[in-house]
Amino acid sequence: VTFKDGATTLGSGTLNGSGQATFATSSLTVTTHSITAVYGGDANFNTSTSLALSQGVNQASTNTTVGSSANPSVFGQSVTFTATVAVVAPGGGTPTGTVTFLDNGVSIGSGALNGSGQATYTTSSLAVGGHPITATYGGDSNHSGSTTSAALSQTVNNAPPPAAPGLTVGSPTRSSLTLNWTEDTTNAPVTSFDVLRCTGSSCTPTTVVASGLAGTTRSYRNSGLSRRTTYRFEVRANNGGGSTLSNIASGKTN
Repeated sequence: VTFKDGATTLGSGTLNGSGQATFATSSLTVTTHSITAVYGGDANFNTSTSLALSQGVNQASTNTTVGSSANPSVFGQSVTFTATVAVVAPGGGTPTGTVTFLDNGVSIGSGALNGSGQATYTTSSLAVGGHPITATYGGDSNHSGSTTSAALSQTVNNAPPPAAPGLTVGSPTRSSLTLNWTEDTTNAPVTSFDVLRCTGSSCTPTTVVASGLAGTTRSYRNSGLSRRTTYRFEVRANNGGGSTLSNIASGKTN
């Protein structure tokens, strides 16, 4: 017996002793299908074709969950939210499309589903406090959309003060000195750096010559300096938990 969807052959099955043949498939698309069965006959029986069966195929239902890479996190820390979209039985297939991530109902970003039914969104902009995070899957032609049934409670704490930068001064010219520093951000992110300076060999740097440098900055060239003059510098690392000063480093222009 050959089974057809309209004029398209789906497959075939062999009659058993009860005069029945079966064919199973999970490949029918979302629509209404006109299914017929065509018996090819044998030496004793003529061929025949069944009346059409109207087989409806609906979208498969889905279930969406969301998780966090770091919960609780600290202010300025990068957090990745992962949404997983699972197909609810008896549905099948792999969902495709986009997941929107929301913080207290407000969209903060989106991600595309991969072959494992997961989408991610990474942010370091969450404010200190509690954040109810949900994820909404928009669906595709074969799968219905879904929203997480319960919000993920993401907690963002104040960051501890950053570690003290390790500062060196070098590369002198007649009018400039170059500052280089290291920063350990393992336990505390840095949102910005400030550079402080004073003139002399025993002074304490208090004049801010650069402020709000990006937290990824590790070098700064201070220009417009006087010739053959000694300057002392400090670098201040800042984040939501406070500020920390580097060691004092000095340099002399040529």
